[in-house]
Amino acid sequence: MFFGKRGRAAASQSAGAQVMQQHAPQQVTQQPPQQLRVLPAELWDDGPVGKLLRDLGMSPDDESNLVPTGASIDARVARDRARHEAKLAEINRDVAQRTGGGSVMPFFLIPEPCWNGDMGTFFMARLRFFPYDDWNVLFLPADERTAKIMNAPVCPYGEIPGAVDLVQSFVRESETKLAAVHAEVDRTRNFAALAEAVDSVRAEVWGLAAYIANHIGAKWDPPKSWKP
Repeated sequence: MFFGKRGRAAASQSAGAQVMQQHAPQQVTQQPPQQLRVLPAELWDDGPVGKLLRDLGMSPDDESNLVPTGASIDARVARDRARHEAKLAEINRDVAQRTGGGSVMPFFLIPEPCWNGDMGTFFMARLRFFPYDDWNVLFLPADERTAKIMNAPVCPYGEIPGAVDLVQSFVRESETKLAAVHAEVDRTRNFAALAEAVDSVRAEVWGLAAYIANHIGAKWDPPKSWKP
C-alpha cells in the first residue's frame, strides 16, 4: 500500500510521501529545524489573548500549533510504519503458535486512497491523523481456517465497496464546516471554538471507522478519548 502520495493541495501545504507497506524501508527525511506556527508566537504576548491561550494549556511550540510540512509528515509516517511492521510480526508469531501456522493481515478502516492527495492532506495535516494509527488498523485472519479458530472475520482483500466515496463525502462536508468555524474565529478570536470544532471532526472520523468495522463484522476498540 502507498500512503501519502501528494495531491494538488499538498504542493504548497503538508502531505505525506509514498510509504509502501511491505517493501524496502524508505529513507526518512529530516524535519527542518523551524516550522511555521498555526498561531503566531506573538499572540502569547497579547494580554487577554495570551492569557486565554495559556489558560487552555497551549504554548506556541506545542506540536498541535506547528504547521506540518511534507518532511515532518514523511518522517512521522515512516516511524509509524516501522512500529506497525514490528507489531504485525509480534502478533503473527503469537497467532501462528495458537492456530498451528495461521496468520493475520492488516486492514485499514479508512482506505488507502483516502490517505493520498487532498484527502490525505486533510487527515494528516489538518486532523493530525495518520494511516498507521492504532484506531485505523485491524489485524484480521488471513484465511477461513484461522478465522474460525480466532472467531473473527477473514481480512477483506481490497477496499469495501463504497467506503472511499463515503469518506470522500465526509471530508468535503468537514472541510466546509471547519472553514466556516475558522472564518468565525478570525472575527471573534475565540480560538477554543476552533479547537473544539477540530476535535468534533476527529470524533466523527472515529465514528466512521467504527461504522466500517461493524460493516465487516469486526471488533473495533475505540480510542479512550472517544465519547460517541
